[in-house]
Amino acid sequence: MGQLNVRAYLLVILFALGLFLVVAWGLANNWGIFRQPSRENVLNPEARSDAALEPGVIGLAAIDITLAVRPPSSQADVREVEITFTEALAYLRDDDPQADPVELCLDVLFSDVMPDAAEGYPHAYNTEAMCATPADGDFYPEEADYVAFVTDNVYLLDLYTKELAAPLVVNDPALVSLNFWYPYDRFVIHQNLYVVYSIILDDDSVIEGTIQPYLYWDLQTSGQRLWEIQLASESGTETTPDAVYTYDAVEMTFERPLLYRLVFPFFIIVMVLLIGLVPLLGDRDTLVDICAAMLFGIFGLKGILGPGDAMGQTLLDIALMGLYVVLAFAGLLFFINRVQWQRRQTAQEPPASP
Repeated sequence: MGQLNVRAYLLVILFALGLFLVVAWGLANNWGIFRQPSRENVLNPEARSDAALEPGVIGLAAIDITLAVRPPSSQADVREVEITFTEALAYLRDDDPQADPVELCLDVLFSDVMPDAAEGYPHAYNTEAMCATPADGDFYPEEADYVAFVTDNVYLLDLYTKELAAPLVVNDPALVSLNFWYPYDRFVIHQNLYVVYSIILDDDSVIEGTIQPYLYWDLQTSGQRLWEIQLASESGTETTPDAVYTYDAVEMTFERPLLYRLVFPFFIIVMVLLIGLVPLLGDRDTLVDICAAMLFGIFGLKGILGPGDAMGQTLLDIALMGLYVVLAFAGLLFFINRVQWQRRQTAQEPPASP
């Protein structure tokens, strides 16, 4: 018996060491279950307007936009996805010696439907208009490499203002689902991102259009929010009788980390198996100790599996309540077995001698 105990002890130590190596290797290689929260994701590094790079043209060559995506908080009554602009840099090219730009204005809109000449951009989440006045200090006449393109005679305009610090809030229940199914809640947001610009020239003429932006995403997935975000983007062009619209079709998928989706059924199954041993206990004192430990152990699962204790009713809460019911049923079986055992003992006792 002693040799078996030593062997079991060594097996546990070896298993723990092997598990440690697997976890370390998974973290180093960013495996799905051990994937660390993503902070950066560039979707379209080649976005530019080739027409603005032609000789003798005034036009918006490119626009760099950094967006911070903040997923819903599990502790909020209303789930909201916040999209905040943290940078906006425009490359305004002026290769026309006969005219000069005096102002550039941008509107950035998220819309789930195509624009309409009469209605404009329905269902749109839009920012405050971003405007900048080109100055001599912003002009670079020499040809330079701007990563996505090479050009000369370009204004570099920083369009970011404090007004952009207010996030776009997406809280439509049709887009952002509730967290009832935690940790299996998942939702997908499909939006078209339009960057609409207007360039006012010194002769009062206006150049208008849309441009596909260079998008740099900052994903905030840590802390009590506990989300994984997958981004997909596809550039598109919509031609109407009035205009040609260039846009980015953005798909944002929000789901819980794979680790929690796997650990949740594991804990539930293990707790059910442990509760199943309750009717096999030998005496009532042991039953009291085990049941007390089970009560606190089941309650502690909420803190282990959940990002917070104020999430409302979720699948996790229902599962934990179910464990309490199973525990109560197991305790009842214990007493039924004890009563039946006592009856059998009484029936087997020899009758008292006269």
